[in-house]
Amino acid sequence: LFDRLSVFAGRFSREAALTVGADRDGVPPSSELAALVDASMIVADVSGRATKYRMLPTLRDFGVFNLREGGDLESVRLAHAEYLVADAGDMVLPYAPNQPTNRVERNVALEDFRAATDWALQAGRTELTPGLVGPLINHHVRGRRLDEAAHWVDRVNQYAVEGSFEQWRLQITAATIDYLSGRSEAREAEYRSLSASAAEMGEVAASADALQFAGHARWRHGDLRGARDDMAAAAEAASASDWSGHSKREILAEIELQLGNITAAEQQADVLATFADRTHDPVATAAAIHIRGWVAFYRGKPEESIRLLENCRELAIAAGDNRQHLLRARLGLARVFTALGLPDQALAQAKVSSDAALAVWHQARGQSMILVGRAQLDLGDLSQATRSLMEGLEILRDRHPSADYMARGLRFAGWIALADGRNDLAVRFQTAAEAELQRIHYVDPPAEATRAANALTEARMLLHDAERDAPTPAAEHAPFATVLNEALDYLHKVAESPG
Repeated sequence: LFDRLSVFAGRFSREAALTVGADRDGVPPSSELAALVDASMIVADVSGRATKYRMLPTLRDFGVFNLREGGDLESVRLAHAEYLVADAGDMVLPYAPNQPTNRVERNVALEDFRAATDWALQAGRTELTPGLVGPLINHHVRGRRLDEAAHWVDRVNQYAVEGSFEQWRLQITAATIDYLSGRSEAREAEYRSLSASAAEMGEVAASADALQFAGHARWRHGDLRGARDDMAAAAEAASASDWSGHSKREILAEIELQLGNITAAEQQADVLATFADRTHDPVATAAAIHIRGWVAFYRGKPEESIRLLENCRELAIAAGDNRQHLLRARLGLARVFTALGLPDQALAQAKVSSDAALAVWHQARGQSMILVGRAQLDLGDLSQATRSLMEGLEILRDRHPSADYMARGLRFAGWIALADGRNDLAVRFQTAAEAELQRIHYVDPPAEATRAANALTEARMLLHDAERDAPTPAAEHAPFATVLNEALDYLHKVAESPG
């Protein structure tokens, strides 16, 4: 048993020890495991919820030497790799990383996936590599260590069968890594091609996932209507019986809100709530509450919005590692508190969101820093607000563009300029922001639109006549006052027509 357990590279659970350590007849060595701990040949860590075991490096080397001398090393490494594949069966290659999972290093350490993948590639057991490399890539993608994720995709892709679904998964994973790295110019077309090829293979769910990513690419670059169409098609094509289809509906609801289609977003929230009631899935429940919180805000009910978003936040905390909804709820609360003129509460939520997103979600980090800057501006800390805003915009520009937050950051830059007495610069920043939001068809919640209209009106009053009449390239050299008035009309229309 000691020799067989030496193939584990990191910590392992009792279940893993008994499965890989079983003898040739499959008898689990439960009493022997305790004996090894008593003899200090294996270390038991009882600090967590479940006991984890590990072997000291020198003892591990001794066990591997014994296996090699006895001619059993390859067979035990095979048993180790097969256990990892079976244990991580729900962690396929992360072409749908929005799909929730609680399984990262539950029974074995990440080092074991790395060691087993290395062995499988060297031993020619390439049929095992998709199941082994999936959790490895997933871990690196979620931690935004994208170069490491790309390294493993490249290694495994060399052995993939041409035209196989395993190769398809590697291709879409590579496309997703490029997309998350900011190299997303050609990704939309590539996702569409991958969606079509998956459909030809009969892989309907995979085809829907690829279409979802095409919609993501359009959304982040500001084509909200096109993104809505793609996401609606992906949601319809996906299974209604599992989380994958409903995660698409949550994204679809968010896009509908940004287009001002509040009733359509509420309908998607109702679908999510029905799914949550049937499956008792806390993630789906959090998704439904999250969308309903924003529906309330767009309908001019901020107190109800705060209550729902706080409920979503607490549910996400209780659900464990559901970082996505926890970050979204905190970002949402920061925005609502900002719109209500409560900068202290907004700053607290935005800072927590920024710290939580630092290592796992750069897009949310950038969005958080923009909201941090907005709250700091309300609190009168102009220099700090400028630094926070610049950091947020740099993250979004270099890592993962988000057109709506980029435009909102441009608006906040105008407000900072206004507070600094740079009236001409302030009104140009703000007008450019409103023009960009109109271009992408984004519709502000009424409370945000009202504050934007008031700030823009204040800035306009401080302009000289010459500044108002100056031509602007933003609208084919029309007088600046014309573009300014169009932006104000747009904001007032949104502010006066909730829903």
